[in-house]
Amino acid sequence: MDSVEIPWVYEAQGEKTAPLFCQAFAEGCGAQTTKAKDIKELKSVAMFGSLSLRRVLDAAIEQNRTWYYGDKAYFNRYDYYRITKNAYQYTDFKLTSKPKRFEQAGMKIRPWQKGGKKILLCPQSDKFMHRFGLSQHDWIESVKAELAKHTKRPVVVRHKVWSRAEEEFALALEGVHAVVVFTSIAGVQAVCHGIPCFATEDCASARFGSMDLSKIENPVRPDNRELMAWELADNQWTIDEIRSGMAWEHLNK
Repeated sequence: MDSVEIPWVYEAQGEKTAPLFCQAFAEGCGAQTTKAKDIKELKSVAMFGSLSLRRVLDAAIEQNRTWYYGDKAYFNRYDYYRITKNAYQYTDFKLTSKPKRFEQAGMKIRPWQKGGKKILLCPQSDKFMHRFGLSQHDWIESVKAELAKHTKRPVVVRHKVWSRAEEEFALALEGVHAVVVFTSIAGVQAVCHGIPCFATEDCASARFGSMDLSKIENPVRPDNRELMAWELADNQWTIDEIRSGMAWEHLNK
């Protein structure tokens, strides 16, 4: 740990979650926070996933710096935060985790559900999609067009709901054959509820399902979803755990 470079922690202004996360992360690794919107001297960087700091993150990636990315968690997004090193989401599965932290987050794996009739599209916000040169509308229409080549099932679009979203999402999965996302964690959550998922970009959800929409009628149902879910839970932490240095130690072990 002594040889690991301590990052600048970039704190987005005018937000509620970012300052809380950034202050805890800085305490956990002995770093300084900064409200700068441009990248500082050559050094690794850390931040919460704030759109206003996109320029800093792009520069860090372009300059091949080490970067730490925080965001809402994979599970129990009200109490936990995910953090990844040099990645937006955790995808480097080792399949060696135990169920303890998954269960601590109040989660369980439900049996695979079959008999659903509709396909549920879960787009991310237009601002998020613009990061990747897309619009929400264009993504929805392109996915619908591709699905129409392979299925006659009705397609329903569900826009993100911020209030107690996990509980409402579970209700939205009733009668669903499969879920399609861009990179949203909604795909992972769907699989844990027993509904197959597809992702149009490589992400955690893609590892739980498929990126091939031509397989929509015969979706992938991985037999190791429990192990993958446990591993994701090992890569998310409470604010107190982040502040204690637990997350920093895990990310750099």
